[in-house]
Amino acid sequence: MDDRREYERYERDIRVEYEYFSIRETEEGKNASRSSGKIVNISLGGVFLLSDTPLEQDMPVSMFFKRKDESNGRDDVVLITSGTVLRSGHVYDDFVMMKKFDLSANDGSYFAVVKFEKPVFDLTSVL
Repeated sequence: MDDRREYERYERDIRVEYEYFSIRETEEGKNASRSSGKIVNISLGGVFLLSDTPLEQDMPVSMFFKRKDESNGRDDVVLITSGTVLRSGHVYDDFVMMKKFDLSANDGSYFAVVKFEKPVFDLTSVL
């Protein structure tokens, strides 16, 4: 099998908050909404995200990765990155990923594959 991936992928369970933007402009501009999800697969170039929020193909997304600061017990944002949804859908529509990651509806009803605008070279802070 020929794997043409540009970056090595890491299977992780990473909670992430993200902001997504409607692709359709309104009179006020693009509508931004915020949600959270779970990343099960990450690379320098993008993520496979699970969430209860359906995202649309070509939708812009900003992600906020956090890590607990042991000195004060609070979550600190350690990485912010932007990307675009390459593909998305209901988790049950992607049987290969469901089987690979042993997914269920408890993990989030929807998936999104997000490609980062540019490679994220400081992923070690969230891995």
